[in-house]
Amino acid sequence: MKSFRLSLLEFGLVGPGQTPSQVLRAICDNAPRFEAMGFHRLWLAEHHESRFAFAVPELLIPSIAMRTNRMRVGTAGVLMQFHSPLRIAESFRMLEAQFPGRIDCGVASGVTASPEVREDLQAGFDLEAAIKSRQYADRVERLIALSRNTTRYAHPHYTGVSPEGQRSPPITLLGAASGRGNQILASRHGTAFCYSLVHGPHNAGPEICQEYRNAFEPSVERTHPHLSIAVSIVCARTNREAVERLTALRVTKPYVNTIVIGEPARCADKLREMAERFRSDEVVLIPMSAKPRDSVAGMELLAAEMA
Repeated sequence: MKSFRLSLLEFGLVGPGQTPSQVLRAICDNAPRFEAMGFHRLWLAEHHESRFAFAVPELLIPSIAMRTNRMRVGTAGVLMQFHSPLRIAESFRMLEAQFPGRIDCGVASGVTASPEVREDLQAGFDLEAAIKSRQYADRVERLIALSRNTTRYAHPHYTGVSPEGQRSPPITLLGAASGRGNQILASRHGTAFCYSLVHGPHNAGPEICQEYRNAFEPSVERTHPHLSIAVSIVCARTNREAVERLTALRVTKPYVNTIVIGEPARCADKLREMAERFRSDEVVLIPMSAKPRDSVAGMELLAAEMA
């Protein structure tokens, strides 16, 4: 069986009886514990709904990186439909300068559900027009070019991404469901690719992931393809306790989608099965729980089981 690493993706969901400040504090305080358990990286999502504790993950990265020593920290992902490629390139290069070799820049093609929020993120945003004009793909390719210094400015005081002379962190493109846009971009530009099993049906997933590997073109950033899959999980001491935790979460968050659930041995077997099916180098776990301490306890049990 192909070996794989375990990592984490944090949504910052605000559970019953919690405040955003408490959730943010818990994320930062728990990061060293996750590092001690052996998790390779901790990613943060960009969501613009009020049920999440943060919408700008880049602002939380330094607080986590300062509390850890080896764990990589990054995004999964920046919604490039709404952001300037230069602004993102500058932000992540500055993060890389502060925490060398520990920052990931993950980008995604998702959009927020609210038209009003879309308008405030980018005035005049038209989703259909953006799709027809390849706006997302163009911005991703511009971000890659800026990050790799393959494009320069003809100005004496600003020739490239600031800070000049500093390397940029590696880029990961995120895909889901039956969409192949990010898979094609990741293969063409030699970036890492993460396929989510959480966002929509994933029947086409194994085929999309294989296409990424087959079409991968080496780049200055990566000589070989790197594939990860994202999976939501509820792990507890017993199967019954895991079901109870998920039930408690769905009382106030009925949309929760969980793929792996149960006691540590059951979860470990399922993750190995999924990693084998997708031939993934890494499995990124999204712990689902109404209480952050339950997620930590569940990941501790899982890490011990898979050690």
